[in-house]
Amino acid sequence: QALNQEQVEALKKAVVRKKKVEEINERISRVMEEARSGPTSGGIFAIMKEQMRNRIVSPDEALRGRDDKMDVSKYHYILHNPMEGPWPPGLKVVVMASGCFWGSEKGFWRLPGGGVYSTAVGFAAGYSRNPTYNEVCSGRTGAT
Repeated sequence: QALNQEQVEALKKAVVRKKKVEEINERISRVMEEARSGPTSGGIFAIMKEQMRNRIVSPDEALRGRDDKMDVSKYHYILHNPMEGPWPPGLKVVVMASGCFWGSEKGFWRLPGGGVYSTAVGFAAGYSRNPTYNEVCSGRTGAT
């Protein structure tokens, strides 16, 4: 039985969605592996516990970082809006701090009224330019 144009388009979208999910899962796996094989053999929890005992580094002690920013997809996976500005007229940018930023981001997606256009997570402040996840977890960037 032949498919009509609407069914063909739906199948194409499903293939694209599946590829995006696979891509995201691959990225998550890489991040988790980097966390497990980070600066201490105990993984991310050992790093965090160790860093709680340490002090914030000075600008002179901080890792240099890198000039190139992290590769970010053009559109938000959940909201399907751009990940970077320029933003539509009338919108404002809000920066918030939280512990588990992925969980907080998910909470913003659920806010009623369609008031959240796009979300992104990362580290704020610090002295290192464009640090990696492991560099921030090392406590040597000054990022929070």
